[in-house]
Amino acid sequence: MLASFGVCSVATAQSVSLQLKWLHQFQFAGYYMAKEKGFYADVGLDVTIHERQANMSSIKPLIEGVADFSVSDPGSVIYFSRGAPIVALAAIFQHSPSILIVREDAQVTELTELKGKRLRNSQGYSNAELLAMFQKAGLSMFDVDIAASDLSLQAFVDGDLEALNGYLSNEPYMLDQLGIRYRLFKPVDYGVDFYGDILTTTPRMIEQSPQLVEDFRRASLQGWDYALANVDEAIDVILAKYNTQNKSREQLAFEAEQIVSLILPGLVPVGYMNPERWQHIVNTFQQFGSIEYPVNLNSFIYQPPAEHLSFMDFYRQNQLQFHVGVIVVIALLLLFHNLMLRKRVLKSTLELHKAKLLAEDDARTDALTRLPNRRHFFEVLNRDLEHARRNQQSLIDNFKQINDRYGHSTGDEVLQQVGQFFQREVRSGDFCARIGGEEFVMLYRDTSLEHARYITERLRQQIREERFYTANGEISITLSIGLTCLNNDESAERLMSFADAAMYQAKRTGKDRIVVMH
Repeated sequence: MLASFGVCSVATAQSVSLQLKWLHQFQFAGYYMAKEKGFYADVGLDVTIHERQANMSSIKPLIEGVADFSVSDPGSVIYFSRGAPIVALAAIFQHSPSILIVREDAQVTELTELKGKRLRNSQGYSNAELLAMFQKAGLSMFDVDIAASDLSLQAFVDGDLEALNGYLSNEPYMLDQLGIRYRLFKPVDYGVDFYGDILTTTPRMIEQSPQLVEDFRRASLQGWDYALANVDEAIDVILAKYNTQNKSREQLAFEAEQIVSLILPGLVPVGYMNPERWQHIVNTFQQFGSIEYPVNLNSFIYQPPAEHLSFMDFYRQNQLQFHVGVIVVIALLLLFHNLMLRKRVLKSTLELHKAKLLAEDDARTDALTRLPNRRHFFEVLNRDLEHARRNQQSLIDNFKQINDRYGHSTGDEVLQQVGQFFQREVRSGDFCARIGGEEFVMLYRDTSLEHARYITERLRQQIREERFYTANGEISITLSIGLTCLNNDESAERLMSFADAAMYQAKRTGKDRIVVMH
């Protein structure tokens, strides 16, 4: 009898830890699925997932070396600007879920009305987008009564708090179940559109274990792809193993629905980060003093390692694909001559079509400001009349004096910059046009009269504070604004006549004001 013995070695998985920014919930489903489906194990990782500790930022364990990876917020770039060793590996949410929730009986319809109210907000910069929203609205945190950040939702329900920070995916569901009426303020409505849930690590971790970091990042994103494609299964896993908050299936399903809308998996790859968008976030923080010095984003944004293969290695790994590719290339060469002939015909056709579109565009665009003109505006208004509810018309005050004093070229400069202002400040979905001279018109879709007045008032105040720089120096302007709303079956012309009358009443009664007429 002959016995043969062999030595078998088993690779030991490397242990790493992930620090979450909150308690277990669907917000972190991708990491759970990466662990439960074996994606971490496939790359030799044994991952321990830690919930957030009370009154502690998820950044702290990362910086102190207690955690290898962390789920943090866009505010992590503020810590980075102040010397904290942080690298952003991926942005899981393309839009931040952070919101401000205000009790309806607090009678707060504008952020500035929060002055003197009691508000709960997280410590540090974990809700930096809310701080930026306050500052955009002209509100300082010193204007409100900041309550302890560990106060529960029950304090809001009991009326001990008039406002609190929250997540679009969490608190609204719970308040609806309790029958508490509330109002939401979203940073995006104030021009603050940040990423959410940033997966981070440290430069030291990347330097010492670059492959481990890349493996962890890829496995985590693979887990997120799986969780988003298998929401019910991910909820089952949370209920079975990670439900420390005792959430119901219905609550987790609500959370999942909101989170999918923030991640946008059908539009961009999960984890995608755009350096220009990070620069916009930095610029916003610099504008309000949260970041004082220039930030080198090249050191903050992670760059995945490039993979290099020799030609022979590539050939050996992809022989079948290589041979198929050669056949395809030969076939393409045979078709090339025919395609070139078709291309010439197509080029001529496209040139004619392009010229037609350009002519149509010129006929519907104001040549000076590049805003839609009067014709284009009435086309949109008539087309959307069933959905349109609010309309405002603006007139630049004392514009004739600008032309008379400085000349028409300076007046044109001002009009161009006013057009750029409206293009920059108008909400997505609304429609702005110049309909002649110094008159501009705005169409608000699906907006209450109260909210339309609030938006319009904010525009009026912003343009009053704006400075327009021309060849003849700095010029400031104000607006006389008429605001009206659609009633019953009124025509576009009648709607415009109300807005026009309201605008001229604003001009006659002192200018730099809004008059509502309907």
